[in-house]
Amino acid sequence: MSYSQLPVDVIHEILEDAPDFATLSAATRISKTHHEVFKAHPKSIVRAVAENVVGYALHSAARLADYHRRPSQWGPPVATQADPSGLPDGDNSATSNPLTREDIFGLPDEDHFTTFDFTKSPMLIRTIERDASAVRTLRDFYSQRRKDRTSLKSMLEPQEALRFDRAMYRFWLWLEMVQENAVWKEEDPSDNGEDIDQEPEMREEFVAIVKSLSSEELLDILHIFVFATETRVWRTSWTTGMSTFYASSVDPASLARSLTDVAYSGAFAHTTWDPIHMFIKDVLLSRNLKPEQVESKISSAIVTTVVGAGDK
Repeated sequence: MSYSQLPVDVIHEILEDAPDFATLSAATRISKTHHEVFKAHPKSIVRAVAENVVGYALHSAARLADYHRRPSQWGPPVATQADPSGLPDGDNSATSNPLTREDIFGLPDEDHFTTFDFTKSPMLIRTIERDASAVRTLRDFYSQRRKDRTSLKSMLEPQEALRFDRAMYRFWLWLEMVQENAVWKEEDPSDNGEDIDQEPEMREEFVAIVKSLSSEELLDILHIFVFATETRVWRTSWTTGMSTFYASSVDPASLARSLTDVAYSGAFAHTTWDPIHMFIKDVLLSRNLKPEQVESKISSAIVTTVVGAGDK
């Protein structure tokens, strides 16, 4: 049987196995049959390729990408930048969305993307691809540091990789929420500068997001923060003199770039993660975990077995 005689369901599976959307786009352009199969099943094929791109935690990745599409007070949405994926245009939600990153009201939860039709939002897909590339780089480096030092590619078990990716996307989202002033309640103008030393209050929406996660998921996020901080410090040792890494946030996109570009010295926006870190710990302590248990569980999160752990 020649390739042109393959059954439609086989071609459908071939398209679903495309590693990225540039490959899918090329496949549908070089073959009329491929194009017709894609037109008949766009929703399932696009979702399958999105899962291939992300690898793990598609819903967490989609939520971060959805947030990235919102206008930022510091610059344009990620999705408005140049894109090489080859996906069709037609989604202008990144520029027409009235919600900004400072307003987290209406941000969909991760379950929203369980049945989401990604074909209706090419820009969301493009943003997912950009974010996934950074997370994949960080996952490979994390695996080398924590799982198997002999491999430059991730050797994490599927469940370990899921936990890493899910926590990294959530950490990234929350970090940007802090940067966008989306975590704190607005100051009451009637205070007239009183109670300057009073700690700002967190918005109920953000408190609900944190408390909706299991203790294991929160510990994974704290574990990711430790990994990102350690990686930033290690990467700083490559430079001499003053470095922007010393007084900056652990932005995952910039951190990933610093691992693949030796000349990159870091271009981070200053963000304070400490209040979020402490709030997560307070939530864990309220669930009857003792302080020493929290610290122990943070250090042992995600990776269950280490390759070569018994080697001398």
